[in-house]
Amino acid sequence: MKRLLAASFFLSSFVAMAGCNQATRLAQNVVTINASWADNAVEHRGNQNIRYVYVCPPNLSKSGVGTVWGTDTYSDDSSVCAAAVHAGAITFAGGSVTVEMRSGLDSYSGSTRNGVGTQDWGSWSGSFVVL
Repeated sequence: MKRLLAASFFLSSFVAMAGCNQATRLAQNVVTINASWADNAVEHRGNQNIRYVYVCPPNLSKSGVGTVWGTDTYSDDSSVCAAAVHAGAITFAGGSVTVEMRSGLDSYSGSTRNGVGTQDWGSWSGSFVVL
């Protein structure tokens, strides 16, 4: 019991000390990332079928949104927050969005949804989907 309490205290301390834009691993093995609108998911490439929760701040001015490639499946170098708006998971008011990492595709087709235009792209080595 003492070991369990000590481990819980350590985990709580770790989560409390984590700063902005750093991933924190919670007890449920969910990684939460305090994101900016320019952040992408490249660092998670190769972690197929692993889910990450991005917390996107409000961006009512729609500035610094970043570029997005694809529709429904996005290249992992796309802005996660902008892709989440494109997918309809959040708005420019911000919020939490869960993405799941996938393998790369041979091509990505752009489209416009929810005020976000995405671009076409060719083959890329990593992707994510917005859940």
